[in-house]
Amino acid sequence: MKIIDWIFDNCFAMTVEAVDNMISIVNREITTEQASLFKDGTPQSNSGIAQIRDGVAIIDISGPIIPKATMFSRICGATSIDVLTKEFGAAVDNPAVKALILNIHSPGGEVTGVSEFASHIAAARDKKPVIGFTTGWAASAAYWIMSACKEAYVSDTAMVGSIGVVSAYRTGKDNGEVEIVSSQSPDKRIDASTEEGRKKIQARVDELAQVFVNTVAKNRSVSSEKVLEDFGKGGMLVGENAVKIGMVDGIDTLEGLIGKYSGRKNYSTHLNTKGGVAMDMVTLKAQHPELVKTIADEAAAAERTRIVAITGIKAPEALRSIIVSAIADPTKTEVAVRAELFDKMQDDLGKTRTEFKNAAESVTKKASKIETDAEPMAEAAEIDAMAKRIAGVA
Repeated sequence: MKIIDWIFDNCFAMTVEAVDNMISIVNREITTEQASLFKDGTPQSNSGIAQIRDGVAIIDISGPIIPKATMFSRICGATSIDVLTKEFGAAVDNPAVKALILNIHSPGGEVTGVSEFASHIAAARDKKPVIGFTTGWAASAAYWIMSACKEAYVSDTAMVGSIGVVSAYRTGKDNGEVEIVSSQSPDKRIDASTEEGRKKIQARVDELAQVFVNTVAKNRSVSSEKVLEDFGKGGMLVGENAVKIGMVDGIDTLEGLIGKYSGRKNYSTHLNTKGGVAMDMVTLKAQHPELVKTIADEAAAAERTRIVAITGIKAPEALRSIIVSAIADPTKTEVAVRAELFDKMQDDLGKTRTEFKNAAESVTKKASKIETDAEPMAEAAEIDAMAKRIAGVA
């Protein structure tokens, strides 16, 4: 199955913008060399892979959420439910893990598998604390997952919501392909261009959305009516507003949550929204030298991991300068470098095609000129031969 067919054949608990972005990606031409950027054996991101800090397992959920890992998921920086489920289960069963934090930054994803994974979370939260957190956004399927956690927190600028389901349908094929559907199965290929077809599709999407709404209501201990009325109506809510209506439990930071659930003293960086005393770096070093050392060590380890990941990217020699430049820039991640390489190769491919087209047109013009110039030469040769025959020379 082609990726574009997969998008149009499935329903997504995802922002509309994210669905459009996926469609635009698969509509681009991807060369074998470009594809190799995502097939060198290293993951594009750490999505779904658990890391353990002070007894707290942090599992990143970033990018689109899909059922299984594929090359497309690597290109889009997606998170797969199958990897999430394995890592989550391993963390729950690990006696060294006291709590789990799902660190979310996702626009949502395909409906398939999300409800089952959310059920795993709900079942596990009685064994160990399972905390949902986002400093960016937890939209649609990502919020579905977050709602299943024992507690959910956001940064003050984070956004949550987009509760609902979207499905994209094509109204016809323009590639000359002819499809024959069995007459016993009229709804196997619903015609979205007709009113009857749209009603059937709408009913299916609404049914899936109701499952979404009911599950969120159960997870957040509110009524389905409250979810429909107050939880954004498909829109996104920011930080404090999401707390006020009960979509999440509070404002916090990832480091603060790690400190809280690890049990370490003087580690929390919880944001007190009711006011507090600001602390500069000099005071922090004087009062909490161990904390400063821990943060510095972790930052150094993270930087080493970043550099190793970037240097491991395979790229054409002509583009190695991008990698060298990225190593020196601490803000550049492995994901960003792969994306930059991909775009550069796409641009170079476009320039090569343009140059080839211009060269071909130039050759055609020159060939045409040669043919035009050859005609009078042929006529002159004929006249010369005729004159020699008349003169009895030939």
